[in-house]
Amino acid sequence: PEGQRESMLRVIMRELLDIGERAETAGTWPLREFLDSLDQLLAETSAWSTASRENRMAAAYLLLGALKYKVMSTATLKGMYGQEAYEAFESAHCKQLRRYVEATLGEGELIAPGR
Repeated sequence: PEGQRESMLRVIMRELLDIGERAETAGTWPLREFLDSLDQLLAETSAWSTASRENRMAAAYLLLGALKYKVMSTATLKGMYGQEAYEAFESAHCKQLRRYVEATLGEGELIAPGR
């Protein structure tokens, strides 16, 4: 469900952005496994199999950023433009995001082999 996805994304973004001063003393990194799995998914595609880890992580962060802005601004966009306009935007956003992912991962590789 959309609400559950939005909640999960909010938790991920909070952990990535709000750690602040705790980063210096953090003993565990709960989201490391999540970020490492994104890196692994990219590494398993032919388009990214020879790319460096830092380039794969940069691509993953661009995707997370696109998702974050959409999720975090949902209420604002609905308030400014109304439900009908928001629904049209959401549909267009999904299509554009799919195009970005396809361009990033390579055609036909939205799901990495073995996943």
